[in-house]
Amino acid sequence: MLGPFAVGAVLGDVALAALVVVTVVLAAATKRWIEDPVRRSPGLARSSPRSFALGGATAVVCALLAVAVGNAGEARAADEQAVLEQARAGDIPCFGAAAVRDPACGDPAGSRLLVGAGAAAADRSELYADGCWNNTPFSGRRSCTYGSPTPGRRVVLLGNSHAGQWPALVGQVEREGWSLSTYLTSECYPVDVPIDLTVPAAGDGCAAWTRWAVDDALAQDPDLVVLAARTFRPLLDVPADQQLDRQRSAYGRLLERFTSAGVPVLVLRDTPAAGEPAPDCVARERGGWRSCTQPAEVALEPDPLADAAERDTSGLVTVLDLAHLICWDGTCHDVVGGAIVYFDHGHLTRTFAETLRPEVEAAVARRLLRD
Repeated sequence: MLGPFAVGAVLGDVALAALVVVTVVLAAATKRWIEDPVRRSPGLARSSPRSFALGGATAVVCALLAVAVGNAGEARAADEQAVLEQARAGDIPCFGAAAVRDPACGDPAGSRLLVGAGAAAADRSELYADGCWNNTPFSGRRSCTYGSPTPGRRVVLLGNSHAGQWPALVGQVEREGWSLSTYLTSECYPVDVPIDLTVPAAGDGCAAWTRWAVDDALAQDPDLVVLAARTFRPLLDVPADQQLDRQRSAYGRLLERFTSAGVPVLVLRDTPAAGEPAPDCVARERGGWRSCTQPAEVALEPDPLADAAERDTSGLVTVLDLAHLICWDGTCHDVVGGAIVYFDHGHLTRTFAETLRPEVEAAVARRLLRD
């Protein structure tokens, strides 16, 4: 419904009902006192030329308005695209996560919005456009490879859609002459126990995909495995109070598959979740994006993968937590340094993820150089 966007606020049930009533009343009033008098006008009724002239004039006005709106929209989209390119090139100071890193930038929430909601909603990493996903029922075996065909280092990215939101990895391997191979799904996450995906075939497919992905990743003889996943779906037939412990144990076994082979692992702790699709909130608030936030205690969901990584004793596992660049003072933000953080309810926009490049690239380099 367009009501919340028209008034720039979230509407409750009573307000929505009132809006419907007002809409019906206005529609009836305009029909009675505007449409009907024009349609029944004696001057128009007795003169076909006048009727056609009025109709033609109305059509021309509507067409001109449509063209004007379309041109304005295209101009705005072009401006936003130019800002995106500047931001990705690092030409805008205090943009995105840089506003949090540098105290001189002032308030990290920012006093201006540099990227619009429409641009943010379509702003995804190249892994989406390249079709690197294995979706329900997980029968595919799709893997994308980036970087050098004769790499000095081999990096593997494994997980679900929260692993696929890191374009910094692609840029780093291409610049360094390394390679990156992806093993990505949606919803499914890489554990060796059944996940409740509602449809049994999907659960079986997820388990089979995980076995293939881990085996194939190991066969690459990687120098580093990067793991990230949102552990959203529950394990099948596991009581609620045992879910986290079982998930941690399953992830511990996943980590052991790599560390027992001498492969170092970098775990990217899951990013905070938004309360609603961030572009929707920003569009609705019309400049009041400071209200597009969520308490950190809610946004920072449990991450059993990161927990398992913290408990690892092999010395081959590192955890990178970037939540402090999205959350501060107990609040997680949808807009940081003029950039919209998410393209939906919790996946990072490509543009904001690019502003996290320094931390991600440094963590990858430290893990590789350590070994």
